[in-house]
Amino acid sequence: MYIIQFWDDILRFIATIKLKETTASDIFRRLNSYSKQHGLYHALKAFGQILKSIFFLRVIDEPVLRMSIEKVAETREIDDPAKREELLQAMAHGSAAAWGHLNLLGEYDFSEDKLQDSVGIKPPKLTD
Repeated sequence: MYIIQFWDDILRFIATIKLKETTASDIFRRLNSYSKQHGLYHALKAFGQILKSIFFLRVIDEPVLRMSIEKVAETREIDDPAKREELLQAMAHGSAAAWGHLNLLGEYDFSEDKLQDSVGIKPPKLTD
């Protein structure tokens, strides 16, 4: 029901991303600011459930797709304790949480006046 009722909004949503009128992150940030009771939110969620169901049916029906997914899931590197520890360390230091301290909604000033070096790092030499 939501998909039919909000179909024009869904198409506008997709077209805006596809035409790069604004970034997907800006659109999703705006959508997340809406109430969870917003109709477009429910319509997009229902639309996503259809795509997810189609994917599951393809996995069940297509042995090649299923085998390729299973092959990716069979990573043998984690069987070796040294490789596993190395992988865990890489994940710990490369996590998305590493930039969690940044204010993504903030306003940043990169003008020449504000880009004063406070620790003595010299700028790179530019070659012509």
